[in-house]
Amino acid sequence: MNPKQFRLGNYIFVPDVSNKNTAHKIYAINANYITTLPAHKKYNNESEFIKTPVAYIEPIPLTRECVEIAIVELLPIINKSGIYIKTNEDRSLFEMVFVVGNEMETTNLKINYVHELQNLFYILNKKEIEFNFKRQQL
Repeated sequence: MNPKQFRLGNYIFVPDVSNKNTAHKIYAINANYITTLPAHKKYNNESEFIKTPVAYIEPIPLTRECVEIAIVELLPIINKSGIYIKTNEDRSLFEMVFVVGNEMETTNLKINYVHELQNLFYILNKKEIEFNFKRQQL
């Protein structure tokens, strides 16, 4: 994965000691490593951070539940902004309609992963969207 597609605060999968993926939140990014903390933990001190080589991280596939959380969070922004979002049945394709003056532009935007949805939400809202990932592996 290219670390340039991630932002601080994005959620990703990191393999644990038994090689199962667990959700982690990104706290630092460089070309070779991503520093994370398991999503179910609160930050206490730097010794809890995990540095994982970029080659081992994976994006978290977008689920219907994540999209529904995001749509609820986005509605107040969308209603004020002139941006409308429609989704297809599996909620993976976002059709964004931008209205500027009398002009409308439609953009089809395929979102496959949680971090892509987080990044879109941040661009539109300048706030983070939070997901409640449980301790167990996803």
